[in-house]
Parts: sequence; C-alpha cells; structure tokens
Amino acid sequence: MDLISAVTAITLGPDFLKSRLSEKRVVPRISCELKGSTIIKGIKINFRITDVSMEGLKTECYEEFPRDYSFLLIVEPPSLLLEHRHEKVLDSLLVKVAWRRKRKGKLGFHMGLVIVDPQENKKKSWVARIFEELGVIDELALQKREDMRIAADFPVICKESTGKTARGVIKNISLGGVFVVSDTMIPEGQIVALALENDRRFRKIFFRGKVVRAGYHELSDKWLLGIQFDGLSQKEFKALGSLILEIQRSISKTF
Repeated sequence: MDLISAVTAITLGPDFLKSRLSEKRVVPRISCELKGSTIIKGIKINFRITDVSMEGLKTECYEEFPRDYSFLLIVEPPSLLLEHRHEKVLDSLLVKVAWRRKRKGKLGFHMGLVIVDPQENKKKSWVARIFEELGVIDELALQKREDMRIAADFPVICKESTGKTARGVIKNISLGGVFVVSDTMIPEGQIVALALENDRRFRKIFFRGKVVRAGYHELSDKWLLGIQFDGLSQKEFKALGSLILEIQRSISKTF
C-alpha cells in the first residue's frame, strides 16, 4: 500500500477549517483512509485521517483534545513514505485543533486540525506529496504547476462555444487543465467543452475550459493547445478527480 492507494476521492468544497461564512472559500480536498498517531505524555493516541487539504485535515479519535491544542501528528505506517524526487518525505506535521464534535452514535470525536508547521516543512510532507502525485492544483500546493501534470494519452473532443468541434489527444492532465495535441487550431481565449471520446463513464460529462496557449508544431504538423479548466461543477470536478486517480494508479502498477 502507498499514499495514492489510500485516496478514495478528490472533491471541491468549502474550507472546513474556516469558522465564519465570510471566510469560507472553495479548495481541493482529498478523501482518504489513513492512520495517524501522536504521543502525549508517553501515551500513544491513534487517529483515523479521512479528509486532507493543504491547510488541514479531518480526523477521528477516541480521545478529546481541547480547541487550539497543538501536537505532532504522524502518518502510519512509515513504509507509506518512499523517497520521492530524491527528497525524504516527512511523516509528521505540527497541527492545531480547530474544532471538535462528538461522533453520532459512536464513541470518540470528529476533529478538524489546522496545519501550523512552517511552509518549508509542509512542502516536504506526506500531505504535499499526495497533492503533487495527483496533480492537484491549489494556491498552497507548493509546487510549480507544470511539475504537477500527469502524463496521459487518450482521445478527446473539443467543442467550441461557436459550435465547431475539433478532435485531439490529451497528453497530460491535472485538476487545473490539460495539454492537447490536435490537427485543428483553436484560438487562444476560446471557451471549449472537452469530452472523452472513448470512455463511456465520462462521455456525457463536459469539462469546461479556456484555451490559454495555442502553438503550431511544424515537425509534427500539429497544434499544441494548453487548456485551463474553468467553472467546473461539483460533479465535473469529482469526475475529473476520479479520472486522475485512475490514471495515477495505472501508472503506479507499471512500476
């Protein structure tokens, strides 16, 4: 088992760490099934980690922690964290309790934990690695956008707002956008809807975006299109997350 196999879904939702409505914003969140622990006064306390963003985590725990209490949360087992890009991935993060509530009909508590570790530690942590591996784009993802794309190779139909259509092949993808190679030029600034041509599960879902780069490649006689996703609905974002998870897992199986 590795970190990616522990991920169950990628969703788009409000930042659960913000307490006031005026402060709420929409952020990428990853649903997962991970184990964590901490040591308090020599006693090990276990956690179930169910939801992760670059700002914090949702957890379940049998012990009650006071609000604003800070501690070191460790993800387990350590074997989940392999060396990545020649850098050691940190298995622990300094967190602070943002909120807590009792579990309905069960023992223990739900807790929202804010990550308060310095940015330098955060970008080397297991949380950052999950986001990086899945190509999740977030203002706090701490990686350059182009470094986070996942290689792909499947046909796509690009439908312009004018009604014109163009066929192409997606060569890489992230939650922020795709790189498409096509025989047809689509001008920069054009709004398009993308559909996966040969996949029944996603054929009826159109991923809306905007062409931000369009260049002609003379040797291949192809157009290279950079398309940025824009205004995706919850359903579209979740479908896109499922697609990226599937691609990433298929890549992992080849190694």
